[in-house]
Amino acid sequence: MRLWPDLPGFSNQMLRNERMPEGLNRQLCLPAHRAMPDAYVTAPHLRDMLNIVSVEQLLAWSDEPGLLPRIPKGANRGNPWSRLGVDALIGFTKDCDVDIRFSAKIELRRRGELSDLASPVSVQQSLL
Repeated sequence: MRLWPDLPGFSNQMLRNERMPEGLNRQLCLPAHRAMPDAYVTAPHLRDMLNIVSVEQLLAWSDEPGLLPRIPKGANRGNPWSRLGVDALIGFTKDCDVDIRFSAKIELRRRGELSDLASPVSVQQSLL
């Protein structure tokens, strides 16, 4: 989501279809949603990600909720977060979906409207 935000989706197979990574043997990608083909499809995505950002950056992002490039629901569905007003963004910070809350808070922080929080998302308590 962070490296290719303009893509229509971010599942492993969607990335395969949209990005068409170099060196991928299409026959080895099938059947989708099986361990070996999915692992095979993941490798070129990881290679390409590591050619753009460091492994440390990827690990840091993996500790955070997803940064959604577009609003996933409601009247503004599909639009970038930058199109929303502050009040609408604040409303999304109360959503039950952690990715939506995180994305709205990041947009508020980008605008300078949310500078008082040390972290843009509260961490869920462990069950064990």
